[in-house]
Amino acid sequence: MIPELRTQFNQSFTPEKYAALLALLDKRCGTRIDYRVAETPIFMRASQLAESAAAGADLTREAMGNADCLAAARRAIPEGYLVANETAHPNFVTADFALVQGYQGN
Repeated sequence: MIPELRTQFNQSFTPEKYAALLALLDKRCGTRIDYRVAETPIFMRASQLAESAAAGADLTREAMGNADCLAAARRAIPEGYLVANETAHPNFVTADFALVQGYQGN
């Protein structure tokens, strides 16, 4: 992360700016978002972002090529959210990464 940018962002944070962010998201999404939106972004160097994006792409290719993984993902969808004529692969995939300070690879 780039600590100076995060500090600058946090120092300029106000409840009014957070409310404006939520209103903008509601407008663009066409609905109210029913979960807490993180108000502090992560500021990463371009090389870190590229590395994370590449890792996400690798994970996606692995998951999409694994029939057991796809079957488990389908079983995780609650009954009320199943739709007719689904495609063989999902339309959206999410990868969640954690950054750990001082990780030495062991």
